[in-house]
Amino acid sequence: MRQINQYLAALLIIAAGTFATLPALAQTPQAPPATPAPPAGVAPVLEDIPLGKADAPVTIIEYASLTCPHCAHFANDIFDKVKAAYIDTGKVKWIYRDFPLDEVALRAAMMARCGGAEHYYGFIELIFRQQQHWIQEKDPLQALADLGRLGGITPEQFKACMSNQVVENAVLQSRVNAQKQFDVDSTPTFIINGEKHAGALEFPDFSKVVDALLPAAQAAPGAPAAPSAPSTPAASTPAAPATPATSAPAATPATPAPAAAESGGFPTLWVALGVIAVIVIGGGIFLFGPAKK
Repeated sequence: MRQINQYLAALLIIAAGTFATLPALAQTPQAPPATPAPPAGVAPVLEDIPLGKADAPVTIIEYASLTCPHCAHFANDIFDKVKAAYIDTGKVKWIYRDFPLDEVALRAAMMARCGGAEHYYGFIELIFRQQQHWIQEKDPLQALADLGRLGGITPEQFKACMSNQVVENAVLQSRVNAQKQFDVDSTPTFIINGEKHAGALEFPDFSKVVDALLPAAQAAPGAPAAPSAPSTPAASTPAAPATPATSAPAATPATPAPAAAESGGFPTLWVALGVIAVIVIGGGIFLFGPAKK
């Protein structure tokens, strides 16, 4: 009898220890850490610099590359008409955003950003008007620096701007956002009240699109009602920017999915019960089995 009591006591101790480990084995892992926030300083550089009335009925976003000849054609030959008819009259809010097609366009966009918000559109206009001159120079970056001096950017400031990783990443991110948000794949591209229009639209075509979005009383005076569709210059298809891979903004890593919880308590419970069963059966055979000869 004493052997039986000792056996049962040992069995209870083993069972208690086994069940005590079950909560720890079935614990759900903690959620993974949150994705780090983007570096401070990028958002201010990416802020839009709008032209026109803030609550204008039509908002137009222009995506352009400063080395794109079709973009230069629109900037030099058409934009002033659009500005006089729609922006200056409070009918259109205009936003220019960068979509650099190559390394040189990236550097030109960076210089315009470094010039500050008050000089931004002045630099954009200057770069487009002089595009055929500076872009053909043997050293286009030096030609850009010379243009920068006309706007008050010293050689030292230009050099610092070209090595500013925050500005570079912000300009590149503008292109990435355009591709993701509006499926932009060429320049110039205009987003007119959310609708995509690719190519350097001539003024009559531009007026036709904008006037359709305005109240009848606000349509551009003298704009043709239904002009025959002139051939629209083909949009420039972008080549991949020649920016070194390390300079492109790193993609935000996807947040890993939480690891699956340990199979709950049930499989572990069955293992524990199996262990106890083996002990019970083995002990019973030992105590109550046939007597040894």
